[in-house]
Amino acid sequence: MIKLDQDIITAYDSYIRERILKKSKQNDPPAFIRIAGFHVSYDEFYESLKPRGEIGTKVMALWTYQYNLDEKDKWEKDRSRVKKFAFSTAVTGQLTNDPSKFNVNSFIPTLRRLDKTWSFAIYDLLFFPIIKNGHWVLTCINLY
Repeated sequence: MIKLDQDIITAYDSYIRERILKKSKQNDPPAFIRIAGFHVSYDEFYESLKPRGEIGTKVMALWTYQYNLDEKDKWEKDRSRVKKFAFSTAVTGQLTNDPSKFNVNSFIPTLRRLDKTWSFAIYDLLFFPIIKNGHWVLTCINLY
């Protein structure tokens, strides 16, 4: 488990919260982590590190992006590994919508764009992180 010392929390609170956030006219806090278009605030990230803390959709989206990059690197070094891919919460959120409201025509371009980048046919395991009523469920499709 990652733990932050109180002096780190105090330094962040005094510098970021007092100096930067109070000057900012934004309603949303600035990104603490920004990777490939994913923005996670300090509070969202910090909350996810607490015991029984909430892991929000933004943190999970960032995690799945980084997970896919790490898995791709590992597979390129050792082609005998099981090849894995995790879909983002944006994709799984669309898949878990009420079927009567699901718009196939808007979802297919998203899936095609992802497939063009990642080529799903070569993967052995596909992961779908799903949040329902504040609880995470991980669904897996084994293509191995």
